[in-house]
Amino acid sequence: MHTFNSDFSYRTISTGLRQPRVVTLINVNDEDWIDTSIRIIEYYSQLWGGNYNLIIPTNGNNIDKIFLEILQKYDPDYIFKYYKSFLVTLPHSLVQF
Repeated sequence: MHTFNSDFSYRTISTGLRQPRVVTLINVNDEDWIDTSIRIIEYYSQLWGGNYNLIIPTNGNNIDKIFLEILQKYDPDYIFKYYKSFLVTLPHSLVQF
């Protein structure tokens, strides 16, 4: 036989959804960093809440202190590293006749 504790109480619990927090790391030495940033922003614009995502420069080993502090406070759900594809670099490598 089960006995029930009379100390139980009901509580209201609220939940909600939020967009995922995304950070993309880019090469700090990228000569085409503006174009790279534009490509990432284009991608972010297709994501729910993408306008709140971050782009952080790194050399692959270190992140500057100011960006590291931002990264820690932002507390991302996902961290990506941007790699240029052949299709992104092709227009820059073609020589116009």
